[in-house]
Amino acid sequence: MMVKCWIHCRLDAAAILQSLTSLVDEGTPPRSNYVNVMRDSVLESAFRAFKRQRFSPWHRLNVTFVDTAGVTEGAVDDGGPTREFLRLLITEIKDSSFFNGPDYNKNLSLVSRSMPHYHTI
Repeated sequence: MMVKCWIHCRLDAAAILQSLTSLVDEGTPPRSNYVNVMRDSVLESAFRAFKRQRFSPWHRLNVTFVDTAGVTEGAVDDGGPTREFLRLLITEIKDSSFFNGPDYNKNLSLVSRSMPHYHTI
């Protein structure tokens, strides 16, 4: 699979998104990434799902919201739960220690303690 290089090309955002969309495999459930999300720990749920060996960024997400006991909210993911998950994830990343500064002017934090999920060897 070849990914286009946009550094030397002048493409508009729509062309880039269309090119990336064509690479996403929207196959049936074996080709989906199942993500169980707890609303009170969205970032941790995302890390857990994205670190799975079988996770593929080229397959669609199939999101299920669960409570702390593992009981699902019952929504079928036709796009709504995925959008909700991504919205909550972006908000949690913005408010996390990965970024610092006031809400109107966030900067990437380059302090290693802001990344508890990564360990040095």
